[in-house]
Parts: sequence; structure tokens; C-alpha cells
Amino acid sequence: MKGLFENSNNLGFHNPYYLIKDGHLFIDKELSSMLKSSHHKTLDFTAVVQILSTGYAFGDRTLVKEIKKTPWMAKPNLENTDWDFFDLPKHNNKNIDERESSKEFYRLLEQELIDYVMPHQHVGILLTGGMDSRIVAAVLHNLIQEGRLGEKKITAYTWGAAKSRDVVYAKRIADLLKWEWKHLIVDLDQMKININLTLENGCEFTPIHLHAMPKVGDEELDCVLAGSFGDSIGRGEYSGIKVGNLGDLRQKVKNVGGMLRDDFSKIIFDDCNKDVEFYHNKFPESENYQQFEQDMQLHYMRRMLNPCMSIINKKIPLYQMFSKPEVFGYIWSIDPRYRTDKIYQNLLEKYCPQLLEVPWARTGLKFPETEGSPDIYDKNHHDYGEMIRSHYLKFIEEKIEEHKHIAAYIFNLKNIKKIILNCKKYPIKTSLSYEERLLWIALLLDFIKINDLKIDLDKNLSTFSFNSLKEIYKYKLRFILNKF
Repeated sequence: MKGLFENSNNLGFHNPYYLIKDGHLFIDKELSSMLKSSHHKTLDFTAVVQILSTGYAFGDRTLVKEIKKTPWMAKPNLENTDWDFFDLPKHNNKNIDERESSKEFYRLLEQELIDYVMPHQHVGILLTGGMDSRIVAAVLHNLIQEGRLGEKKITAYTWGAAKSRDVVYAKRIADLLKWEWKHLIVDLDQMKININLTLENGCEFTPIHLHAMPKVGDEELDCVLAGSFGDSIGRGEYSGIKVGNLGDLRQKVKNVGGMLRDDFSKIIFDDCNKDVEFYHNKFPESENYQQFEQDMQLHYMRRMLNPCMSIINKKIPLYQMFSKPEVFGYIWSIDPRYRTDKIYQNLLEKYCPQLLEVPWARTGLKFPETEGSPDIYDKNHHDYGEMIRSHYLKFIEEKIEEHKHIAAYIFNLKNIKKIILNCKKYPIKTSLSYEERLLWIALLLDFIKINDLKIDLDKNLSTFSFNSLKEIYKYKLRFILNKF
């Protein structure tokens, strides 16, 4: 049990599952074990709505009411009857110049990487054309060059289309640092594997978010380094939104495409509030942006990203840089006005300037430039929307038909069929929003049937909703705008 909760106060911790039996916590890292141990298994409709809306369940929810993820920043008490929560670093508003903060940030990253990597010989690194993995690469390279890690074999892994910026730039970085580099492909065979893994792991994510992670897990490595928390910590940005502009994540819970039953909001409203307010009360902050950033870490990053990365961690220890309390606590102490791209820029200029010569995948320009002519390489590393439209719409239709008696309690089947028809007749180039959700719905229905989940919802009596109709026309509007 002790080993299971090592690093459990890290942002990148891989939370196991738990349920309560006879007043004690029953904990296991495998969902399959929990499903066998639970006599009662009920679909958590709130989790369905949250995942379909945002891509992740809030708080500690899974799709099975009786089974939870272990809490954020917690470990079992000595009696194994409840949870002991860690003290969380507090936000502050220190005015620390980016040139100064980049030095301390680099020092903390060095120590974090040493702690993770020192016992291991063959180290894998997930390398992209972005800045996060580039920072990790710089720290790793310098520590090896300085002899502070000893002899290490490094292999970098990148997935994506051959002509995408991620792939082209990652190879350049690996070549500059004289590392072995492997390009991983996500084809139909890999997507089939990802679909099966999604089902095995409780449909907590959609298959596209696994990318080529299962292939990394099959490699002969001692550990894997990732930098997924870099944008949120190093650059103060979440999905393109700067930390000072974050909003309440409950506003993201919407009926995308009108796919859900029309009365969904009434059913899940109180549960969503409880999910968010529990942690607000557990770890209160003084300003809204601080509380919202906490929300993004414990709900979005922890529940959408970490379960996917756990696919690797089940076979090879995977360590997320930027995730130790000393690291994110230092950054949280800085006023958001000083959590800018200049931290990364100053860090690389001082410690690994050659990596600034490789453009940034987001812009095709040298970091942090925003104006100029980008290169010819593709910004998108995959076109999963096209893959789903071309190869999985029939599969989706068949699953919905096969499980229509289950689906009728959860979804607006009339609208779902319209969305599928729109995807066929009016395909939107680079679109993924609808396609990804449709594929997840098909897998969810399979998951419910395979695990014999009970549905404690009243019959769906909704027949017409203006909001649902509006969502259908949104698709056609997007199609028209995309054409022009």
C-alpha cells in the first residue's frame, strides 16, 4: 500500500480506485479488480454528462457510482478507514521578474528530474515540437553532460503524421542532443488497441487521447519522462487560456450536439456543485483565479490526462515533470502577470540556447515569436476526425442500435442520429468535437452492457427541446463557415 501512494502529492500521480467495504478502504490500481469486488454496480449519470461535455469526470467520480478514484492530494490513514490530505502549496502574488524566476525554476526542475531518473539506466522521453518537453529535454541533457546523472541511454518518442511540426521538430531536437529517436504511428490497428484499452479502463477518456502511448509501454525502458504539466505550470496556460482568465469549470457542462436527454441539467446540477465545492472547502484559496487553477489541476489534468498516461505507467514507471509540490508551489507563488512565456525563453537562452533554434509547433515560428511566416509543416499531428468519419461511423451506428434500450435512458437518440447523418453528409475538415463524442458514446454503451451496470434514471420522456434543435443547427453553421 505504501508504494502505491508514493508521490501521491504530485500533480502527475496515477490515482488508483477505491470502494468502501465494512468501513474500510478497498484500494486497487486496476478497475477490473474493483468491478469484480463490487456487488452493486450503478451507472453514474453525472459522470456521463461531465465526460461527454468536457472530456473528463469531475472530482473522484468514475462511471460506476460505487467505485471512486482516490482523492486528490491524499493517502489512506493508518487504520485504512479514511483519507489523510496533504498540505497544498498556496498561491501568492509575488512580483518576481521572469529572468530571476527562470533560474530558480530551472534549479527545481533539475532536482525533480534527478529524483526521478537517478535509479534508472534506459530513460524514455515523450518528445514533441512543443515547449514543455523541450524544457524537460534541456534539463535532462545538461544533467547528463555535467555528469550529475551518470551514464544514461536516452530514447525519445514522438507520435504524429510524418510532415507534422511535432514530428519534424522533435526529430531535430533529438538530433541536436544526439539521442535515439523513434517515430510512432497511430493507424487503424493502433486505434483498435486504444478502443479496447478505453473499455478496460472504464471509459474515463476517449481512445484518441491514448495516441501511441500503448506502444511506448511496450518498449524496453526503465522509466519514461513526460512534460504534460509544462504549459499549465511553466507558461501559466490551460488549453490556450492564461491562468488569470480562467473561469468556473461548471460552465463547461453543456449538451454538446443535443446528444444528452433534455432534462440532464436538473439531474446532475447538485452533484456537479458537490464535486467542485468539496475541494474548494478542502483547499480554499483567496482569489478566484487561484481556485480555478486548482480546479483545472485536480479535475481536468488529473482526470483527463493522468488516466491516459497511466497506460504507460502500468508497464513502465512514468514521471511527470513540473508536478512535484516544490516545483508547482514555487510557480503558484508568483503573480500571474509574471507567469509568461519569458520564463521559458530566459531558461532556454541561459541553459540550452540551441533548442530555441527549432521552431515552436504551435506557431511554426521561433519561440516566443507570434508574427511572421510559419514553415510548411502541418500544425495538426493527426486527423482523428477523418479517421472516425471514414472508419467508425458504421460501428457507432451498430452499437447504438444494439444497445438502444440502454441508450434511450441516457441520450437523445433522435439528435444523435442527426449528428451522425451530418458527419456523413457535411464532413467538417479537421473537426473532431462531434466525432470523438460519438465514438465515446458507442464505447460507453458497450461498457454498461459488459459490466451489467444498473441505470437508476427515470424513463426519458423528453420529446422536443429548442436547445437541442439549436445544437443540431450549430453543426450545419460550422460546416458552412468552414467552407468559406
